[in-house]
Amino acid sequence: MEKLKNTLLKYRFLVQLGFLACVLAGIRLVPAPYGKYLTLLLIIIGGVFFCGWACVFGTVQDALFSLGRRFTKFEITVGDRWGKWLWISRYLVLFFAAGALLAVIDARKSLSMLIHKNEIAAAAAAMLGTVLLLSTVMRRPFCRFVCPEGARYGLVSLTRLITVTRDKDLCISCGACDRKCPMAIKVSKSTVVVTPQCISCGECLKACPKSGALTPALRPFKEAVPLALMGVGIWFAIRYAMGIMAQFG
Repeated sequence: MEKLKNTLLKYRFLVQLGFLACVLAGIRLVPAPYGKYLTLLLIIIGGVFFCGWACVFGTVQDALFSLGRRFTKFEITVGDRWGKWLWISRYLVLFFAAGALLAVIDARKSLSMLIHKNEIAAAAAAMLGTVLLLSTVMRRPFCRFVCPEGARYGLVSLTRLITVTRDKDLCISCGACDRKCPMAIKVSKSTVVVTPQCISCGECLKACPKSGALTPALRPFKEAVPLALMGVGIWFAIRYAMGIMAQFG
C-alpha cells in the first residue's frame, strides 16, 4: 500500500501540468457530457479528485503559493475558531449567488475565459487579481472559501467510498499532515477523513513521516450502495437547483 501511495503522489504534479497544458491548447480529454459523469463517478469512489488533480485554477493557486514561499515566510492562516465557520462561505455562494454576481465572484471561470481569450468584466478581473495575489501568501483561498463548483463536488464527496484513515496507535501527533493540507483540514484530529473540504490531493499522505499512520482505505462495504445512491441524488439535486437559480439570474 505504501509503495502504491508514493507512486501515485509522485505523479500528481505531472497530472496537474498535463491538464493545464490541455486547457491552454483547447483540448478536451473527455467529450461532454461524459466528463461530468466521469467526475461524478470519481467523486463517489475517491472524493474530489478534480479539484486536487485536474482543476487548472487550483494548480495555479498551488504554484503561486510555492512561488511565494521563495520570497517570504509570511503566510495568512485562519484560526480554528474562525476556520470552522468560514468554510461555509462557499456554500452561501453556491446557493445564493446567481447570474451576474456569480460571474463576478467565480475567479476560476474568469481565468478560464482569459485563457480562451474572452473578455471579462472589470469586477471579475479585480476578483481574479485579488485571489491570485492572495494565493502567494495563503493556501488555495478561492477553493477554501468561494468556489461554488468545489462546494457542489464537496457535498457529493461525503459519500466517498475510499478515504484517508488515521491509525491513532501509529500516529505520533506531529501535525505534519495538518500543515501540508491546502484546505486546512485537521487530519491529525480525524479517524476517518470525511469532509466536503477534502480535495483528495494526497498531501497529508505524502507529509506523514510515520509509515501506516495515514492510509487510503475503503469504507465499510455495508455503506457502499446507499452512499453511492445518495451521492447520485445529491449531485442531480444540486444541478437542478443551480439550473433554477440561473433562470432568475
